[in-house]
Amino acid sequence: MGYFRRRLDRNRARRAVRECEAQVDASRAWEAIPSAPPARASFVRFAAPDLHQDSQRRRGIFRVAYDLQDNCGLEQVLAARLQDDLDWFEKELPIPTIPDRHAVFFFKSSAQECMSHIWSLLHTLRDADVWVEMQTFENPGRVAYEDEHQIAAVPWADKPET
Repeated sequence: MGYFRRRLDRNRARRAVRECEAQVDASRAWEAIPSAPPARASFVRFAAPDLHQDSQRRRGIFRVAYDLQDNCGLEQVLAARLQDDLDWFEKELPIPTIPDRHAVFFFKSSAQECMSHIWSLLHTLRDADVWVEMQTFENPGRVAYEDEHQIAAVPWADKPET
């Protein structure tokens, strides 16, 4: 009887799940990235295995790309490709101000032009030996912002990042 009355420690359980997910195998880095964007309508996030300090979620592809550009001596050819990829996004992708610092951005798989440029950026990062994985969600959380290319959502509290 007492077993069923014991209080569940959800925070400890969430931490344990995140710790397990944080243990990654770099030898299988690109298994999660298919050769083309997802065919079915969904929300897609590209992330590195390390955590962003505000959201406590994995760092997104742009944070990874800008950190690479700022902190690493890239070959001239890769640096030019990276700059070309980022220039398109700076020109075409709106950067909204989201008051909730826990919001995480996801691309819409239906935004075909944006997804083709993401794939170009992914190939540039892969060539620079940067590990990024793809995560696909149908319902990533409470939507705080939406445009034709992306959404910003606050992840559900009881749903661990996978």
